[in-house]
Amino acid sequence: WMYKEGRGVEQSDTKGIEWYQKAAAQGNDQAQNNLGWMYKEGRGVKRCDKTAITWLEKSVAQGNPSAQCTLGFMYVHGRGVAKSYQKGIEWYQKAVAIGNAQAENNLGVMYREGHGVPKSVTIAAEWFRKAVAKGHAQAKKNLDKLEMQVA
Repeated sequence: WMYKEGRGVEQSDTKGIEWYQKAAAQGNDQAQNNLGWMYKEGRGVKRCDKTAITWLEKSVAQGNPSAQCTLGFMYVHGRGVAKSYQKGIEWYQKAVAIGNAQAENNLGVMYREGHGVPKSVTIAAEWFRKAVAKGHAQAKKNLDKLEMQVA
């Protein structure tokens, strides 16, 4: 993480990947999650959704809520897996059960758009508010935009 973010060291996605791989090989769920994210984004490695899925699945097997949320994103957008709003929602719900604000925001988006669930501004706002209460900046933007559209 320090190399990926450039905290106290020169920023280097490549070195970040090296350290994530070492920790992930030892079963560290956060490193597995981070590797999945790096492959998803193509940071320090060539973007590869299939490899991202592999690392995310290892991380979710250990209950990592960030990986659950990212895996949900991958299903919702059909990246490295067959597109499935239902599976995406299931992963978001698992992450929400552990308190993941990003997943709360993402569920808000699903309800706002009616993707895999009945479209509901009310339920979308509830999810956005939960994420906002945890300090999620994008959820605040989503909630503000939603409230302006309704007003």
